[in-house]
Amino acid sequence: MTPFPRKIILVEGKDDKIFFTKFLEKEFKELSQWIGIKDLGGINYDSPQNNLADEIQSILSSPNIRKMKIGIILDIDNASVAERISFINETLAYSHLQRRKENFPKIQDIPKLVTINEWVEQKDLEVKFAVNFTHFGGKGELADLLKAIKRKDITSFSADCLEHWRKCIGQKDMQLPDKEFSKLWLNVFIRYDVCTTKERQNAQKYCNLEFVLEKKNIFDFRLNFCKPTEIFSDYLLTKVNCYEFPTWCFDNSRHR
Repeated sequence: MTPFPRKIILVEGKDDKIFFTKFLEKEFKELSQWIGIKDLGGINYDSPQNNLADEIQSILSSPNIRKMKIGIILDIDNASVAERISFINETLAYSHLQRRKENFPKIQDIPKLVTINEWVEQKDLEVKFAVNFTHFGGKGELADLLKAIKRKDITSFSADCLEHWRKCIGQKDMQLPDKEFSKLWLNVFIRYDVCTTKERQNAQKYCNLEFVLEKKNIFDFRLNFCKPTEIFSDYLLTKVNCYEFPTWCFDNSRHR
């Protein structure tokens, strides 16, 4: 029987779920059965009434919720950490407002996040929340992170040519947002720099993030190892590349 996950990670999209799931399975297989990862199918940052609020409300309404830990990992994009945390706090407050409307027992506290990697507790349910953000160098999302940790001996000639294309269309007043460009770079890199000619004949099966993470060694997680540090306090121990990798490698002094 598969154990009921006592820890849930909510991530922004499909690729985030693929990445975190594969990483967990490879590096911490014995822990993977205890941690559930769910993608939100995207998120609307313009309103607290969003997919994250709906998912939190659903989780808090489910049985076996007590003593569960819920980690939230969203893209930082071009926002600041403070802005993203404020957005998540507004979303948590909205979720709890909906619980009140549904005649749940009186809520003692609405948890308020202050910083990354620190648990806050929903006391009436004994549920804890923590948050972190996917980025590289303080901005961006998963695609930016993967681009940065691409192995140096793996060519990205085709994907890198997109920079010239972007400049070209820019001269015609066609602007491509950074987020869209990062995703395009990753897709072209996988399809034309990583996949073989034969694999491209069945690109849907072979030229995608899930397949290359499983079958191809193209990302370097083993440069300049950190000492094992903790993601979401006691969530799970991780050993990942320290250079510009703040999503994973935290200041150890914060957890002593």
